[in-house]
Amino acid sequence: MNTYREPIRDNIEYDILLCHHPYEKDRVNITAELMTETVCFKRRYIPIAGNDFPAESAESRLLKVNSEHIRFAFGCLEKNTTKARNSRRYLLTTIDSAPPENLAGWKELFEKGCCAAFLLPFVSRAEDAPKP
Repeated sequence: MNTYREPIRDNIEYDILLCHHPYEKDRVNITAELMTETVCFKRRYIPIAGNDFPAESAESRLLKVNSEHIRFAFGCLEKNTTKARNSRRYLLTTIDSAPPENLAGWKELFEKGCCAAFLLPFVSRAEDAPKP
């Protein structure tokens, strides 16, 4: 796991995230460890966002996550009002659902609460999900 821990922390700008979110140290640590554990997962397929991705594909996707993805995911989590059945899967789904390019273009949708649409497979009940 140590092989991936440092590259993941570098990619998400771990130290900078901690500086910008000093009261979120536990959340930043949990997120980095979840990403590391998922990349090191010893299965052929890894479930993310309700889909089973080949382990190599999931690893590749997670190794491309940067601090903007994490900030977007944290913002979605703060706006979410529904209970997640599996908090680890929910966090992983939120990170994976962060738009990969042009994050600024998604700002308007995020502010309207539309990020909830990405997360519907992991809310406790679909009717409890926030309406976009």
